[in-house]
Amino acid sequence: MGQCHGCQQSCCPDSEELRIIPSGRTGSALALQGMGLRSLVHCTGLMAGLMASQGEGSLATSRLFNRVDGFSTSGGTSLFFASLAYSERFVKLLEDLASKPEESAATFKNSWIKPWASRGHKANPLAKVFSRIARFASSASAEDILLWSFFWKEGQTWQRCVEGFFEATAGMPAHLPLCGEPCEWARERLWIANATLLAPRYKEKGVLLWRNPQNDGNKVTYYIEGTDLDRQVPSHIPARLAVVLGSETSHTAAVPLISGRGLQDEATMVFVGVRQGPSPLRGGKSTSQRVTHRSDPIRGFPKTEEHLGRCPLSGIVAASAASCGGLLLEPLSAELKLPSALQLGPIIGDSAKPEAFTLASKMAAQVQGTEDTLPRDLEHLANIQARCLVDGSFTDSTGICNAVSAGAREVTAILCSDQLTSCPTALLRLFSGNTGNGDLSEKLLFPIFAYPSSDQVEADFQDFETIQAPPEGLKLKYLDGVKVGSIYLARTLDNVWFDIRQDRIVKLNVVCISSKLSVRNLEDMELFGDLLKELVHLIALPESSELVQSTLLPMMMGSTS
Repeated sequence: MGQCHGCQQSCCPDSEELRIIPSGRTGSALALQGMGLRSLVHCTGLMAGLMASQGEGSLATSRLFNRVDGFSTSGGTSLFFASLAYSERFVKLLEDLASKPEESAATFKNSWIKPWASRGHKANPLAKVFSRIARFASSASAEDILLWSFFWKEGQTWQRCVEGFFEATAGMPAHLPLCGEPCEWARERLWIANATLLAPRYKEKGVLLWRNPQNDGNKVTYYIEGTDLDRQVPSHIPARLAVVLGSETSHTAAVPLISGRGLQDEATMVFVGVRQGPSPLRGGKSTSQRVTHRSDPIRGFPKTEEHLGRCPLSGIVAASAASCGGLLLEPLSAELKLPSALQLGPIIGDSAKPEAFTLASKMAAQVQGTEDTLPRDLEHLANIQARCLVDGSFTDSTGICNAVSAGAREVTAILCSDQLTSCPTALLRLFSGNTGNGDLSEKLLFPIFAYPSSDQVEADFQDFETIQAPPEGLKLKYLDGVKVGSIYLARTLDNVWFDIRQDRIVKLNVVCISSKLSVRNLEDMELFGDLLKELVHLIALPESSELVQSTLLPMMMGSTS
């Protein structure tokens, strides 16, 4: 089940006061790894299975999240958590799944899959565009990109796509603010929606904020400029959109959107506008005009943080789940011939107005690219330091880093994988000794733990207990199983980008769910229901009861010491 590793202090929770997670509670956080819609199905099936294992049909009486003070999510799990925290309809769906596990596939298909699938369009004219996009994404992201393409309308933003998802699957109004009234179970819980700020260098040609679909030469990009940035600042910067739900302070950010410890005082943003069109001075021949405007030294988002809770929930989740957002770097976006870059990820600017997300996007969309207005438009973008926010998985998909940063002394991580034979790479990269993929940003961002080493974590993972279908009875087609164990205890390194201080002791519980499922079109969406039913049944099986009751449930409901 794991062991205590090489700490240079007593093996007990560190004495540092919790900085964000509400005081007087357990100091425990639930980190839900984002891996697209499959991770949403995993989380829904796991929670329904745990409730079913208790014989509970009510989330409130199940005490399922009794010891959880904070939630850290990204990608598909931000979609899941927002639905669970703000929608009584989705809570009722979860309770129905737990009450009748044998009917869970049909229930999920009728209440969640069909209402959303009915909004899709098989002959979407954007299908070819998204097919090109999928070729540049990981296999897991590619499936989601192809599926989402059936719901994406011409001229529609990614944020509006998320609004449609919530309307169909959870009955949530389009303009619900982050500080809106949560479900009773979620009140006073910290929620961190993990995201990533794109901070490219000049040689990366910048991030595309806007392009005229009718004239590919008219566009606006930005890049970061400063001394020796390549070796000191990652091109993907961790961001966290966090509030304490239903509290008196829910309209303000619970933590800064980005850590200020890694930013250079002299680093600035350079906004570049290009207008291409006929010139009267050259007899009507096409010319290209390049205009630049430099921002003040890069700051965080103090104005936006003051009003974060008043931003639309759909904007927060759209940022955390923008899996296409990494393609906004100019070379890729040019190769893909995107009809409108604004569709792929929200733009955020530091503004005193509560419409931070929509304000920056509107400003970027209003750039006309004419000789008269281009300098003025770029100045506006520079004043609010408009930047693209994309999926949290581009930095840390597990959610563990920002949970630790928020002050959690114990983190239970629900991981999503396609095999159980080795520890997920996303977890190993957090520990010392892991070489990663050689990417410079990854080297700057990780590790966050000095002990144990990544090799020891891999060894511990092999010793974790596994919940699998018994030889007789339940047959699993899409689900491999669930691996459960703990790392006692991890010691942190100083990390400026996640704002983590060294020598804090954190207990890490791991729940790794493995499945194999390919969903690439509207017809295949029903397979999500079959996968969910397998997970609900596996967790609720009598043969799984001992491990569920002794280890899995206590991670959320009681002490696992």
